[in-house]
Amino acid sequence: MFLALLSILLLLFSLYLGSYVPFVWPDEVLFFNPAFEWYQSGELRTTVLEGLIPGMEKYTLWMSPLYMLLLGLSFHLWDANIANARILSYFIGLIAIYQFHSFLKSELKIGMNKSFALVATLFLLIDVLFFKISHTSRMETLCILMGITSIFSAYKSMYFKSGLFLGLAILSHPFGIFYSIPIAYLWLEQKSISHFKTFTFISLGTIIVLLPWLFYIIPRLELFFIQFGAQLARKRELFELFSQFDKIRIYFSGYYFPILKLISILLILIFGFKSLGLIPRKRLRNLVVIWFFAMILGFYASSESWYVVHSTFPIAIFFTLASKERIWFRNGILLFQGFLFLFFVYSALYQEDVYAKTNEFNQKVIELSKGKRKVYSQLIPDPYFILKENIPEVRVYEFIPGELSISNKFFQETIESMDLFLFYDETLANSNIKELVKDPLKYKREEWELQYNSKVPGKGPWKIYSYEKIKNEPIEIQ
Repeated sequence: MFLALLSILLLLFSLYLGSYVPFVWPDEVLFFNPAFEWYQSGELRTTVLEGLIPGMEKYTLWMSPLYMLLLGLSFHLWDANIANARILSYFIGLIAIYQFHSFLKSELKIGMNKSFALVATLFLLIDVLFFKISHTSRMETLCILMGITSIFSAYKSMYFKSGLFLGLAILSHPFGIFYSIPIAYLWLEQKSISHFKTFTFISLGTIIVLLPWLFYIIPRLELFFIQFGAQLARKRELFELFSQFDKIRIYFSGYYFPILKLISILLILIFGFKSLGLIPRKRLRNLVVIWFFAMILGFYASSESWYVVHSTFPIAIFFTLASKERIWFRNGILLFQGFLFLFFVYSALYQEDVYAKTNEFNQKVIELSKGKRKVYSQLIPDPYFILKENIPEVRVYEFIPGELSISNKFFQETIESMDLFLFYDETLANSNIKELVKDPLKYKREEWELQYNSKVPGKGPWKIYSYEKIKNEPIEIQ
């Protein structure tokens, strides 16, 4: 009853925050746009990148499609807006938590008291990072739900079902591939059925789910390599760019007081590993360890803070193990988790005054964009939704991600047609755009700043560097 009431309160809080907290990220636009296009026209296309990356005007091949299809379907039930998209993601996150809770209750009855599953679930529910990422229009929660269902099915020797959900995890996000590591352990560890037979079941389930996507890709293979390849190139660039220290910093970048959070997780892992013997089944003990390291490997390979949330589930198990014989530790960590969550609420709603600041920022963007036909946005917060709401006739384009291996001949005409360029950091603009807007006779530059202080790195101040195309009026000859 307690968990149900807390979940309802958190769901209502998610509804209250809407599109304000966390602020709208460009990724959300890139996932929302194809979902909306599919809902509206039946075509899964990414129009915010049309003319910037080949094939976007007709096809979305740059990302696994399941989340976008599910989001598009949800628009038949409610209005197509970012607040509803976020609620859907958070609701899926709650389902994932309760799937996790159900598994722990059924599998850890021996040797553990009844509060084990409750403590692990509470740890996740009040984890501020889980809440923030769940309350974002991204597919992390969907990938987690499918991934953990696949793991739990394999643990219960339901290998075909495990394969189906592994395929759905990959179809949610490429990160789903990393859930195959704990599943591979469970496949190799079991001895009751032949390995060939269980491998066939897992593979068959995965292939059945992935086949429709493969049939969608194969006739457009060249475009797939361009679009999906651009994603992989960006991941490789990030992997090479960040040092080992950077990766640790990124892992904790979504938390307030990251040093304290680092210490708390280290203590959880130290005590949790020492208490692994409390889990009576060796198979489950090994699974928890392999699951954790698989999620860390996935984060390490990508170096993006979104993927940290996948590791919170095995960490929740380590926390509960660490707490069984250390009541003081359990209470201390839960109080710290609760403090971080309450500080997040206080900081966003009062200290940062996020509603007023966001509205002020949005008004400036609307002011700059009025009368424009095409706006190129590389802003954080992303103004896509506010522009479509207030100036529905404007065509908003999202920024070209990095220095793509696409000839500028493809997108040059598109960027030259823009009436306005908006950047949060003009040094990050594509080199071709920098070259285009540097002529002061053709583009009027304006710089605007809004003080927005936060204890989370990278949230302020908000800046807008705008480049407005100067329209030369024809001179009348008397």
